Amino acid sequence: MRAVAGLGPRFSIGSYEAGVRAGLRTLVASNQAVAGLDRWTTFREGFGAAGYIVPAGRLFLATRLTLWANTAATFFRIGYGTTDVGSDAAAAPAGVLYLDAGLSTPRVPWVATLANVTYEWDVYIPIPAAQYPVILVAGAGVLIVAQLRGVDVAA
Repeated sequence: MRAVAGLGPRFSIGSYEAGVRAGLRTLVASNQAVAGLDRWTTFREGFGAAGYIVPAGRLFLATRLTLWANTAATFFRIGYGTTDVGSDAAAAPAGVLYLDAGLSTPRVPWVATLANVTYEWDVYIPIPAAQYPVILVAGAGVLIVAQLRGVDVAA
């Protein structure tokens, strides 16, 4: 939080800044290093039991992405779909859309090049209503912890 002359306190998450905290969200996703290749995990609020779904009439603007992985050269993709796949799912959510145009293996810059390092990116990822944000991790037995921070705004 910072104060701006004439505007009062300002709250910022990544590239988003607002005068109120309403709608600010921190979503988390972690997998458990399950064997198998690609694994999908739905982001959830706090340590909620269910995945976070963008409310009707809203748009979730993700503006900061944080990722830690236990394995070097961990490739991942951020996207969203219409179903909650939980954690370490072997199948993608229904209607999944990714932020890149790749059809298979994830593309750079979405890679954690070193093991056990926390990476942070300022991003701009608009996720529409009725969608679940998801992360796809490529690689067998990779453990990740990710945060997607942003704000819900009127669509």
